[in-house]
Amino acid sequence: MYTSLGEPVQESFDIMIKPDTVIDSTLRSKILIVRTTDFKSMTPYKTAYLDSTGRYGAPVRSFGTFCLVADTVAPTIVPLGYKDSLTLNPKTVKELAFGVKDELSGLRSFKLFVPKQWVLTDFNLKKEKMVVLPAEIGSLRLPSGHYPIRVEAIDNKENKAEFKGVIKWELAGN
Repeated sequence: MYTSLGEPVQESFDIMIKPDTVIDSTLRSKILIVRTTDFKSMTPYKTAYLDSTGRYGAPVRSFGTFCLVADTVAPTIVPLGYKDSLTLNPKTVKELAFGVKDELSGLRSFKLFVPKQWVLTDFNLKKEKMVVLPAEIGSLRLPSGHYPIRVEAIDNKENKAEFKGVIKWELAGN
């Protein structure tokens, strides 16, 4: 990207957008600035802020068409490889995986609970995949049986999604 003098943009600069209409107070915290191409693809800027004059701003490093968007849609959570229940045996199952993604502001946090205990997970950002190894569930020292699981994902604008399911935990010797 180049300035009007034909020089490349070296540092980020703030853009400011004043809304055409009054934004409802319940949506103010959900507003972000996006760079758009014909309103089909959007590149979000998570650091939108509201100044004292009622304008929203964000640091950017490129020129383009920008607009304000309210992110009110929760992230999506999809179990990978099963639907509502899964038999988990550390000898036969390598991982428990979930597709977790957010279309606009991006993920802030994601957690897995079995049954109500937090379990360490790994997240592959490129594949939008949350993975837990059976050994992590095994560290809870649960006896064989059926256990509820809950996956929680929260985006950068505080929209929250949950997935609930059941696993059948089998100890390695069973």
